[in-house]
Amino acid sequence: MTTISDILEKFYADYEVKPYISLERDLEAWLLDPKPVSKRNMELLQDGLLAGDIILL
Repeated sequence: MTTISDILEKFYADYEVKPYISLERDLEAWLLDPKPVSKRNMELLQDGLLAGDIILL
């Protein structure tokens, strides 16, 4: 069985900030067609926000 820690280690090991993964997510189904968060969206900007946060706004 795959855990959230396994996903973070496999796909996000070199990310400055790790994305949130819901405990309700079906990890096995996600692994069939993984779409990791872009590393660019998880980099902290000068003001402390993530680029991905700004995109969502």
